[in-house]
Amino acid sequence: MQLALTFIILIMTIILFMSSRIRADFVALLALLSMVITGILTPVEALSGFSNNVVILVAGLFIVGAGLLRTGLAQMAWRYVIALVGKERDKIIFLFAPYCRHCRWFMSNTGTVALMLVIPLFSRFDCIDNAVLLSVHNS
Repeated sequence: MQLALTFIILIMTIILFMSSRIRADFVALLALLSMVITGILTPVEALSGFSNNVVILVAGLFIVGAGLLRTGLAQMAWRYVIALVGKERDKIIFLFAPYCRHCRWFMSNTGTVALMLVIPLFSRFDCIDNAVLLSVHNS
């Protein structure tokens, strides 16, 4: 029964992440809360992940990303990317994939994902969504 519940929560989480209708941080917390409510995880197990250094890295990158958006630097960089490759999804993935690959040479996959989490902040520019983030990570 727990396996089926875990699988259902996982599938729903993936669907919500890829749909981009609900903010990614809210979806993650919703999945965590669902695991606790259904009894799959104890509260201690659910919160133990927050003791990991990568969680602090991700939180810090969200803060830096928000700062880049507020100062306008992100928009300026994004206009440069759009001028370079246009708004086509495949070209954007082609541009970011080597960058991710090189990052993975020097840090863990988790660190690379944390670094690339800033990309969805650009989603308000209508050509990046969570599906692009997932495909860039898998490069």
